Amino acid sequence: MQTTLPLPATTAGEAAAEPAEEFRPAPGAVPWHVRTVARVMERLCPPADTGVDGWWLTEESRDAVAVHRVIGGEFQRPAEPGAEQDRWDGALRADRAHLAAHELPILFAEDDRTVVHIPLPDTPQTTATARRVGPPAALTTRVDFEGFPGIGGMLQYHPGEPVGAYEVRDHLGQGAAERFEAGGEAIAALAHHYGLPLPVRIIPRGNPHHTT
Repeated sequence: MQTTLPLPATTAGEAAAEPAEEFRPAPGAVPWHVRTVARVMERLCPPADTGVDGWWLTEESRDAVAVHRVIGGEFQRPAEPGAEQDRWDGALRADRAHLAAHELPILFAEDDRTVVHIPLPDTPQTTATARRVGPPAALTTRVDFEGFPGIGGMLQYHPGEPVGAYEVRDHLGQGAAERFEAGGEAIAALAHHYGLPLPVRIIPRGNPHHTT
């Protein structure tokens, strides 16, 4: 397996520090916590698309990422005992030791993947402003993200029984597949849609609708 020269250990918190020039939010961007795990894994070996052996990532949830191993161009650990299975097991052990050393707790490990937990920081990483727009009866709120002009979206509140829900659209008019009971959840989903890091600090402007 190709490896890089040893580098100083990096914790999950340090890996999360992402220079602004390295990322620009966009609809469907790679989520922040997936990028965090990628920066950690790149210290061990390249991703699979840059070589025969490597890894690739999938989002399990907003606080969990699966690290998948690739060996010899294969995406599944051999079922039969032998040299190839031993090679896979050695690479998987290296992956898991590396992730644990960088303070990424392993939730579970099976076959070719290792799922790690990415805890949210205690302090907000993204700031959103929420401002009421349109007539009061429209129940619409505009959301902007500080430091990133040109992106954001709209929340449309739909009253209902027993509870109402928010419909979310980004700045291109693309709607989220689900609706959210809480305005904070809706804004967090919009931030996640752009790849912005969570949690989000929400600043109300002009009495926004139901955004707290």
